Amino acid sequence: MDENEFSGWLRQRWEEKDELMDAFYRDGRFPGQVTAVGPASLPVKGSNYAPLVATWLGIWPSWNFARAFVGALFRI
Repeated sequence: MDENEFSGWLRQRWEEKDELMDAFYRDGRFPGQVTAVGPASLPVKGSNYAPLVATWLGIWPSWNFARAFVGALFRI
């Protein structure tokens, strides 16, 4: 396939794609599809703050130690 043949083939694919997208935006479905596609519904879970609290409780003692160490270091 030379460059001109490829360009023609590629242009046809783009035109097909544009026709499919026009049909989808107009009808809410692709040609040949029985039902329209709606937005996906995903289950919504409640927030779980336990990992955040566990992380904070793990960091807090280290922060207090570092603050005391740095304070003692600069008082000398």
